[in-house]
Order: sequence, then structure tokens, then C-alpha cells
Amino acid sequence: MILEIIYIYPAQNNRGIFYEKSRQANHSMKKEISVVMPCLNEAETLAICIEKTNTFFRQNNIEGEVIVADNGSTDGSQDIAKKAGALVVEIAQKGYGNALKGGFEQASGKFIIMGDADNSYDFSNLSLFVEKLRNGH
Repeated sequence: MILEIIYIYPAQNNRGIFYEKSRQANHSMKKEISVVMPCLNEAETLAICIEKTNTFFRQNNIEGEVIVADNGSTDGSQDIAKKAGALVVEIAQKGYGNALKGGFEQASGKFIIMGDADNSYDFSNLSLFVEKLRNGH
């Protein structure tokens, strides 16, 4: 089984990369979309990113989840994420890549979309990504 992961770049940046990762066949896909947000001290913007994502899911009837891959925040980001309805995954190994990897491993979605929790990504409009993923891109 192939799991597709899309990295969302900020609107001002028109580059993008596509990443594929195979998952063990026994991993059950419970959701259609998992949004993974790596996090290190994002208390100021984290809740709004989670709220935008969950609103997008509701408005588009998508069975989705938000996973916050926390890399040792000391500003209360973990509690903020939980209160906003995200699954928080504590990532002990430091580094952006480790946070992403840990979040991907916990994702139960058929597709994973990731973006930073600094409110530079438009989590309220993931339609183009979802449409492309559903069409096999």
C-alpha cells in the first residue's frame, strides 16, 4: 500500500515536493485525510491552524484528523493542541525531520497533508490538494 504525503508551501512560494511512503499492509486507514503539523513552541498560532483544518473537514464532509507532532515545546503548545481537538504526539528525538516522521507514523489517514503550525499555510482551503489526491495524483 502506498501512502501519499503532500507538503503545503506558503502561498508566496510556488514550489512543492511530493513524497511517497509505503506503509505496512496491516496498518488500517481510519480517516481519509491526516493533517500533520510539526510543532516547537507554536502557542501563538497553533489553535487557529487546528481550527481552520477542522472547519475545512466539517464543511467538506471529510473524515479527517489533525496530528500535532510536538518536539519538546515549553510554551503550553501541547495543551492548546489537545483543547483544539488535535491528537498530540510527543516526539523525543529533536529535529524537524524527526517531528514529521513521528507524526506520519501516527497518522491513520489514507492521505497525509502537512504544514507548519505558524499560520503561514491556508488550512481552511485544502480542496485542491484533496481533489488531486482523490484523482490519483
